[in-house]
Amino acid sequence: MALFTLLLFLKSFHWLAEDRVDYMERSPVITLLFHLRVLSLSMVLAALDMFFIQHAYTSTLTKGASVQLVFGFEYAILLTIVINLIVKYVLHSIDLHSENPWENKAVFMLYTELFIGFVKVLLYILFFVIMVRIYTLPLFAVRPMYLTMRAFKKAFNDVVLSRRAIHNMNTLYPDATAEELANTDNVCIICREEMSPTPGSTKKLPCGHIFHRNCLRSW
Repeated sequence: MALFTLLLFLKSFHWLAEDRVDYMERSPVITLLFHLRVLSLSMVLAALDMFFIQHAYTSTLTKGASVQLVFGFEYAILLTIVINLIVKYVLHSIDLHSENPWENKAVFMLYTELFIGFVKVLLYILFFVIMVRIYTLPLFAVRPMYLTMRAFKKAFNDVVLSRRAIHNMNTLYPDATAEELANTDNVCIICREEMSPTPGSTKKLPCGHIFHRNCLRSW
């Protein structure tokens, strides 16, 4: 009971850390104290996760299979969450310090979700194989494994659709001409900034709307 309570307590702080990192994208002002809190919380959580993974591994080797296998697996999943939020924190920080919006940020976010999802799927498969060989089928882990695989499939489809959309934008949508920009209000409705007729900076959709190329790519 104490081990399960501790696991739930630490899980809540992992969820809190995820919310703090997501807040970076929505807030116009990020203070130095905010950075210190996020980094310190991430480092503490990563250290605790690795400690409990090591403890479960050592306990299994010395005392044989026990409930420590379940806890070691759970902390391994939590460690992937920490890795994911650290990558997101780095991407958000780069975007915050960029003079112009970082157009490749969304692509890196997609590939991060895909990679973390793949690691989680591998962990679940490994856990199932170990449990089946030494004990029995872990029915309690079937639903989380299904949800993880479904999330990985969605992340994979998102990457495929994103690459296809960007390819279509580059090949099918023409650049807006100076005359076409002059006939509109000349403002990109995504970023609300003025558009210029610089080659490659704007794109015209089949519906007739015109956007900045970078804004359309991120959107």
